[in-house]
Amino acid sequence: MKTSNYAAAGKNPAAISISVTAPAWFRGPTYPALVPPPKLVRAYKAGEITEVEYVTRYDMERLSLLDPGRVVDDLLELAAPYAPVLLCWCGRREFCHRHVVRAWLRAAGIECEEVEPGR
Repeated sequence: MKTSNYAAAGKNPAAISISVTAPAWFRGPTYPALVPPPKLVRAYKAGEITEVEYVTRYDMERLSLLDPGRVVDDLLELAAPYAPVLLCWCGRREFCHRHVVRAWLRAAGIECEEVEPGR
């Protein structure tokens, strides 16, 4: 399992969107269960909540409701025969929900890394 952004890995055949929107050219599937609530994204972008508040609410409103094993099974099915690459818009070093997802998967014992630039 990998994470990245559309610019770096959007053409990857195993790319799966986990963002509220995707580029018009993106043709891969979306996994709605990991998409953050649009209201939460707007509040963060407007400076109404901090990164810590965002993580707490994203966990409460999405991740805590999910079974990591089931999520992985679903993602593997969507990306078959490849290893899934979860995508959003944010840059590699920006605060982003995909990093929260990666940490959540790792905490469940699931290997998940950010795609290295140029790969």
